[in-house]
Amino acid sequence: MPSVRSGMSIAILLMLILASLLLVLSSSKSYAQTTCQTELGTLRSAIGSATFTNQKDQVNLIAKLDAAEDKLEQGKTDDAVAKITNIRTAVERLAAGGKVDPQEAKAIDDAAAAAVTCLEGTSSV
Repeated sequence: MPSVRSGMSIAILLMLILASLLLVLSSSKSYAQTTCQTELGTLRSAIGSATFTNQKDQVNLIAKLDAAEDKLEQGKTDDAVAKITNIRTAVERLAAGGKVDPQEAKAIDDAAAAAVTCLEGTSSV
């Protein structure tokens, strides 16, 4: 029976290693979101407090931010950065079209830039 015990010991050891790896991966997934929560909150506030000529544009920007946060929860920091960059592009387009006040657009863009900078600083963790 020694071979059965060693097989079980190896299986238990492998399960412990796998559990440890999963713990490390799951903690790093939320690291970017936790670290950059202030910046993401500032971006959400900037979008929420801006006045748009069409509320649908504001709703779309919040949806993009929600999608970015979902990517962070999945550990996909680069995808989240891309989605926040899409917010910056959309706000620039909306400001150019007169659909949001230029000063409010700048506040959104500045908040998005700060969030991107923060997230890019966590992507190596």
